[in-house]
Amino acid sequence: MSLIRKIRRFFTPGWEVWRSTSAEDDFGQDVKSWGDDPIATIDGAMREFRGDNPFIADKHSFSGTHRFYCAATGEIEEGDQIRKGGRAYDVKSADDVMQQGGLMQVGVEWLE
Repeated sequence: MSLIRKIRRFFTPGWEVWRSTSAEDDFGQDVKSWGDDPIATIDGAMREFRGDNPFIADKHSFSGTHRFYCAATGEIEEGDQIRKGGRAYDVKSADDVMQQGGLMQVGVEWLE
């Protein structure tokens, strides 16, 4: 069994991907809006980083609280949000780890 198939066994449905848009308000300030509907609903698995220190990725120079795994469909970009069950996570990094369109590792920060 391939590594991707092994990981996909842990995927659950219903993860929503949200993308913001920016608009200028009446005072000339940029305002972020998440819209009314997600851009995609996908299957995936969320893994929390444990310990005293949050994960630091050398490749992307970000810190995060969790990593999200999903099929590499190109639907998740830095700056998006992933939501499920009343929890929201800011996407800090999205990487097709095998560069073959098989598996995405998405570094996220939980919004408490």
